[in-house]
Amino acid sequence: GMPWGAGSALVLALALALAASAAAPSAAFEPHPDAEHDVHIVFSTECTTYFDWQTLGLAYSHIQAYDKAGLAHPPLTRLMACDKEAWAGEYLCSEWSHPSHSTHWHPNWGVHPVTGDHYTPYNKPASVKHWLENGNPKARVIVILDADMVIRAPIGISQTGVLPGRPVSALYGYLIGVYPENYMKVKEEVQCQPNCNFQQVGGFMVHYREDIEKAAPLWLHYTERVRQDKDSWGNTGDIFNSNGKSGPPWISEM
Repeated sequence: GMPWGAGSALVLALALALAASAAAPSAAFEPHPDAEHDVHIVFSTECTTYFDWQTLGLAYSHIQAYDKAGLAHPPLTRLMACDKEAWAGEYLCSEWSHPSHSTHWHPNWGVHPVTGDHYTPYNKPASVKHWLENGNPKARVIVILDADMVIRAPIGISQTGVLPGRPVSALYGYLIGVYPENYMKVKEEVQCQPNCNFQQVGGFMVHYREDIEKAAPLWLHYTERVRQDKDSWGNTGDIFNSNGKSGPPWISEM
């Protein structure tokens, strides 16, 4: 393993590298000069130092990937669930060291505002929905990452395979609730029945902006429905809820 001193030096190097590229943050999102790279990258976090460090790693990888390719940096936005009283600059939130980086605060949905359900992954669809409605993104394509990911190379739109009406994601093979033979009552509510093409996907997601604007409210809605409907808990693929006997699945948001 890495000795403690080397790890501390690496963490310090990340922070210094970000600070070294200091510039005034830009609130306006202009179209990328290269249409192939006209994306806006977002990731969902909470208002904690744990997510601060993940944010630093992702932000640093974003700078490095586009610098090495000699390309302009597309906007990178941290979506941050934070109770208002904690929004006082205590965390890495409003001050960024690169003009393409920004933070979008949104109300914390870790506890559902209506049902009281304790489920922090509500924040993922809720953050994307809130940002799309209030953040005024302009990019053709929206890329949704997790905070613990890094960017190894510029994201080319044509390389991802995304098309209008056809988003792109990664295979999540354990999401067996999508199989037609696996009963989840909430699937009966989806308008495409009986010919739905449910897919076992998750992780990163790439959508044309108009598509995710339509999908984000539904993403939050069906997360709520799965959490509320006991007839949808037993066959999701979640191995930690005893096939629905010990409560709603952690993977409801997926």
